[in-house]
Amino acid sequence: MYLTEPAIEATLTFIASVCGAAGGIAFDYVVDPQTLTPVQRAVFDAVAARVADAGEPWRTTFLPQTLGPRLGRLGFAQVEDAGGDELNARYFAGRADGLRVGGAARIVWAVGATFPVAQHEGDS
Repeated sequence: MYLTEPAIEATLTFIASVCGAAGGIAFDYVVDPQTLTPVQRAVFDAVAARVADAGEPWRTTFLPQTLGPRLGRLGFAQVEDAGGDELNARYFAGRADGLRVGGAARIVWAVGATFPVAQHEGDS
């Protein structure tokens, strides 16, 4: 969310080109605010303003339905994208403090790049 679209594209392209079948990437992201409910949008706007005031503005959001195919086009063979319900069930179930992930936060895992592993100088 803190990187520009060109920086994200370059980073993902590079990772896909060097990670090979056993590597990958995991990252969190926020969904496009246009897809949020009014309450979720208010929380999104408040958090976005707070981090912008701290010097870390959110520059990029994604639509879950387009991010997975995009990662596939970049060369990742397997993509898993989890939203609040899945993340809460997986990581926050049973917490005594009630901590939960909201509707705007997601995590994506992309592994098994289909491109050959890049050869680096000195590799045999």
